Amino acid sequence: MALESARLLEKVGRDDEAGKMLDTYARAFPGDTRISVAQALWLDRHRHRSAGRAILRDVVARNPADIDSRLTLQNLLDDPAERYENMHQLLSVGVSGQGGMLGFGREIERAELLSCPEASVFFDFIRDAATNAPQESVRSLYEGFLPMTSPVNEPFDASTLSTNWLAFGTPLTAIAGAYDLKAATDMSEAYLRLRRSELLRDGFIEVTLSESVGAFWLYARRSSRSLVRFGFDSDGFLRIQSWSDGDQRTGYSRAWMRPAGDATLRLEVRGDGAIGYVDGKPGFSTPLPIPSDIAYGWWSVAPFSPELGVARARITHISAGPLAPAIAFFRETDPARAADALDAIRPRTREISAVSPVLFSQYQDGTIPATLLADPMPYRMFCSYHRIRFMPSVALDYDSHADPEALVNLIVNNNFSGLVLHVRTMPPDSWFEQATQLLERTTADLVVIASRDPLMPPLPDASGEAANARIAGIKSVAMREIQRGSILLHPARSLWNVKPTTLNDWPPAGPGAETAVPRIVVVSTAAPAKAAPVETPAAAPAKAAPVETPAAAPAEATPAEAAPAETPAAAPAEEEGRGE
Repeated sequence: MALESARLLEKVGRDDEAGKMLDTYARAFPGDTRISVAQALWLDRHRHRSAGRAILRDVVARNPADIDSRLTLQNLLDDPAERYENMHQLLSVGVSGQGGMLGFGREIERAELLSCPEASVFFDFIRDAATNAPQESVRSLYEGFLPMTSPVNEPFDASTLSTNWLAFGTPLTAIAGAYDLKAATDMSEAYLRLRRSELLRDGFIEVTLSESVGAFWLYARRSSRSLVRFGFDSDGFLRIQSWSDGDQRTGYSRAWMRPAGDATLRLEVRGDGAIGYVDGKPGFSTPLPIPSDIAYGWWSVAPFSPELGVARARITHISAGPLAPAIAFFRETDPARAADALDAIRPRTREISAVSPVLFSQYQDGTIPATLLADPMPYRMFCSYHRIRFMPSVALDYDSHADPEALVNLIVNNNFSGLVLHVRTMPPDSWFEQATQLLERTTADLVVIASRDPLMPPLPDASGEAANARIAGIKSVAMREIQRGSILLHPARSLWNVKPTTLNDWPPAGPGAETAVPRIVVVSTAAPAKAAPVETPAAAPAKAAPVETPAAAPAEATPAEAAPAETPAAAPAEEEGRGE
């Protein structure tokens, strides 16, 4: 009653009275966890974050196995190292708890532990339990946490729903070739939740909608704390948004009315951006930036209406699944040629998750200088404009050993979101353990690519044909990501074997990209062609015939015709209102 009274007082603007009530009950019941947590959250909401954090630290110290208190503390920790350490302790306490691995797995599900940005701490444990746990029930539970690696397709030919989905709503009469989704009489929303999607990184969800009442949304990375969504509302707007803790973080909107008949909506998440499509066309000119702390969560479709029991949607087709995370690699240091290389990938930016130019190269003595090989600004602007992650490469051309601390310093000193390390042989597990500990001081990630034949050699190829032939001769490379920070690759596996491809041989967009296997796209580096020698014309005779004047070259494009400059797009203003 005290907690509810304090909540209502704060809701009507009587914050001081709410704070005094919580303070009084905290003194009267010093050991009550619920009072202490409520007081800590009140302090956080009223700009006393450090005081609230201190209260929660005391609660966790007194109740080490209290998962909910640890999660509340997680939301108040600001230092990356402290956040990772709290998750390590949570994993340790959960595994050694009375419920064992089965009980901890159910707690992971109940408390939505995998929606935390630092959930990557659990990945190795989950993969091991899904494979090696002695009990079938435990293996099945943990296997359900691993993300899908192939798409699911629901044409509803038999008007039934497969086991790939969890339905929430009122069952309706089966209709041939369609699935009716309706909110219960006491609910504002009905939804279809995609199983095994909590850890899906790059992915898509597509729905063909024939009828709807109220708003309709496609969701990605949804949890009780955050979400990404695309769809339309009953006010006549098409929207794409990200939300966290009840507040809109980023979003675009425009006036739009659903046309008569079927409409196909598709939401794609790639790298650090989200794109919404309507009948195959982008709903907005640029992808939506996704904040790095909105990292994980389940995917779903849902009609919504503030009036209870009204929301409804008739779906004739639905598909969802992973998208191959594609990394484009460059080794151009000349600004003009780097601009040409970026122009080459521009038509396919919506299929690229990260851009990785070689900005650091190893000396023959094995050291890695901190000096950049090229100006990173053109790449940063390109990635910012297209919502692609910027992850420079470090080429170890001589020795496959690199000091992990030196790599982390490169990340921190240059404010990178991550790095790609190119080596001849994959480092040992001890190296990855050391690098993981160092990365936990940051919010960055690190991808290691091992290939005996370098993807991008120190010297450029003699020609474009030679570069393409060299890449085609590389059968596969090993690709492993240190799964910390906002990871890029699908966490279904820790190691991937990938066949690299050139930009010219990169398969076109389509169903072939609906896979968890990453793509390596090498923008070939070839030596510039030598200029042909200029022949000196012979002296003209005294009475030479008149020389024809060549036609004037066409004028350059006017500013109105020129392509728009790629300036980093400002974050869109937050719209009024709160999430449903």
